[in-house]
Amino acid sequence: MRPALLSTALILLHIFFCRDAVAQSPRRSAEQVQKDIAQSRAQLQQATSDTAKARIGIELASYLGFQNADAALEEIARACRRAEKSKHAATLLNTYTNAGGILQRLGRMDDALEHLKKGMAYIEKARQPGVAGICYGSIAQIYMRQGVYEKALQYYQKSLAEFEKHAPNPDYEAMTFQQIGNILMHTGQPSEAVPFFQKAAATWEKTQSWGPLEGCYRNLGNAYQLMGDTASASAAMEKAGQVAERLKKKG
Repeated sequence: MRPALLSTALILLHIFFCRDAVAQSPRRSAEQVQKDIAQSRAQLQQATSDTAKARIGIELASYLGFQNADAALEEIARACRRAEKSKHAATLLNTYTNAGGILQRLGRMDDALEHLKKGMAYIEKARQPGVAGICYGSIAQIYMRQGVYEKALQYYQKSLAEFEKHAPNPDYEAMTFQQIGNILMHTGQPSEAVPFFQKAAATWEKTQSWGPLEGCYRNLGNAYQLMGDTASASAAMEKAGQVAERLKKKG
């Protein structure tokens, strides 16, 4: 049986932080989606516990979301009812947070926020404190896409505070630094955005994450340009060009 989707879904949600406007769905062929749906439905029929049914149901909803939003929404609701019936903290956490990710992908932002916040209520009971930073970041991402920048900034700051406690993958922190910088740019504060872009760039240099690093240097260059610092802007854009060349050679 396939493992629960919690870590995968939340990683995908945090990767979305690099997309300022529209979250990108993972690419799947129609044939693969249909195969996954059939497999999940078969597993769901064989499951006996509410915990297993909730886990498989939310997995099925994820696959259905590529074909039929209404069917995905119905399966999400069933999975959440099963999770509530199980009264198992980890199941409730996993189900609600994964549901939030699926709902975000479907463009149901208010529903996504509701489910993510419900899931977060079970983090302590489920003894998964490391999930908090990712959940806060996912909520911030939704507020950012809605243009509610003040709340987005608050939740990204909460996300960073959690990351400092639990030392996650450094890419998570870098993505969060980048998005805080983006918010500050949106709100007309390029000088305040610069140190966040610099922190993100420094991390991605260390992890050799060339794709996001190129965009980060371009953001940094734009911030310097708005500040009237043309020399620093040119230097940042030159670094972006160097990273782009590195990507071409790798590709």
